[in-house]
Amino acid sequence: MEQNKKRNQYQLIEDKLNKVNLLAATKLNNPVIEVSLSKKLLLAPNSTIHFLWDMYIMVCALYNGITLPIDICFSPAWMNTRFSDVFNSIIDVSFLVDIIIVFRTTIIGDDGEDVYDAKLIAKKYL
Repeated sequence: MEQNKKRNQYQLIEDKLNKVNLLAATKLNNPVIEVSLSKKLLLAPNSTIHFLWDMYIMVCALYNGITLPIDICFSPAWMNTRFSDVFNSIIDVSFLVDIIIVFRTTIIGDDGEDVYDAKLIAKKYL
């Protein structure tokens, strides 16, 4: 009985999220997130959220590409501050989260449909 109650609550949440996604997808002409209990919150590769995350990661990579050589070669005083250390740690954690996001992003199968199988997604990247 308790398990059915939880399942119904999850189903209500899933339905609400899918309605929001449908509304956002129609306004943006872009799929946002496919939410399902069985799919465990996978991102579509062409979703707006995935695009924005990729842009954020590219900015982080650009920042590292510029500041790391400067820090290694010249060690300026402004690079040895507490703020700089915290900021660099946030960027490092972002790269770790990006690895997880890549493994939680659907792939396009041979038939042109999204593949939601986590093992097949991991196999593609490994």
